[in-house]
Amino acid sequence: MMDDLHNNIYVWHGDTRISICQHWDSPSDRLDGNAAMQEVGIIPDDDAWGSMHIDKYSASLDHFIDVLKAVRNKIDADKNKI
Repeated sequence: MMDDLHNNIYVWHGDTRISICQHWDSPSDRLDGNAAMQEVGIIPDDDAWGSMHIDKYSASLDHFIDVLKAVRNKIDADKNKI
């Protein structure tokens, strides 16, 4: 049942793995489309989930796109620091 309250999609930007996630508090919230949490996370290379960079997004497509672009830009900027 708990798996029904969590949706996760993994994508890549270069060699960096990204998690796009939604969580619901209850099955009825999922049916109504009311996510408790929506976030995009940069998965660390060492799988140290506690240090994962996370940005939250709203139900707006424009905001979701803005967050995805910001995450992409952060990854690119961090790669250029090395």
